[in-house]
Amino acid sequence: MRDRIVNLLPLLLASVLAGLVYLLNQFSVVTLNAKKSSPELVDMRASSVTLVRLDASGLAVSRLQASTAEHVPLDEVMYFDAPRLVQTKPGEPQLTVEGVRARTIRKGDEAWFYGNVVLTRAASGTAAELVVRGSEIWVDQVKQLARSGQFVTADQGPHHLESVGFVADHRQQTLDLLSKVKMTYVPTARAALGGNTSQ
Repeated sequence: MRDRIVNLLPLLLASVLAGLVYLLNQFSVVTLNAKKSSPELVDMRASSVTLVRLDASGLAVSRLQASTAEHVPLDEVMYFDAPRLVQTKPGEPQLTVEGVRARTIRKGDEAWFYGNVVLTRAASGTAAELVVRGSEIWVDQVKQLARSGQFVTADQGPHHLESVGFVADHRQQTLDLLSKVKMTYVPTARAALGGNTSQ
């Protein structure tokens, strides 16, 4: 009988030890982030941020730099301080937008810049550099549009205009003014715009 107990003792001790390990494992689990965070709250903060958007071939077509960024999971919204967006699509003039703050939605497809915003379209072909200033400007990177419903000023070469609202088509290089338009146009300034002065 004693031999039986001696033979079963290691098996009995191993069973008790396995049971203790199992119980300790069940009761010692520490749940991190036990409460779920709201998708409407900031889940990430970063400083000195640079976001680069690539096209299908891997070329950088836009770069957004900011001093700080915050991400909100709901609708993939991001907030930026001191943002600067530079679009450099092949065959199109460079577009630069700077503001005090910005908000992007749809993974950066659309950006809303506000607080002393400056939009600059580089000179290309026969068109001089275009500089639009306003309190807020929406930029749609997919449709290549910029728009605002607020008061803006625009300067292109010697020409100056003021308007409440605009829509700029970056692909077509057009600027549609919506209302209360005031304009200073210099008809003899073709050379300043890069055009032919002999006509």
